[in-house]
Amino acid sequence: MIIAGLSGIGQKLPIPNIQTGNAWSDPSVKSMWSAMHQAVAAFSSSKVASQGFGPDVYEHLSLTVQKELRAFDSGCVTDWERIRYYERI
Repeated sequence: MIIAGLSGIGQKLPIPNIQTGNAWSDPSVKSMWSAMHQAVAAFSSSKVASQGFGPDVYEHLSLTVQKELRAFDSGCVTDWERIRYYERI
């Protein structure tokens, strides 16, 4: 968040209005990604993150999270899956 804030200051981006009310039900509010794959892809292609962390740290973080995601995809069973499907099978 600090890197994103500093990037916005450096680019002289306008400060958004303060959110009032329920942001979850406001269609004008852009939400974060709902899947980890989308977030990892966005981070891995982010120039702001690359510049903010520096090339070595950025590469380490990007490769580490990609490796973790591949490990998760290769056979991790979540609590939700265990509870949900145990009842049905």
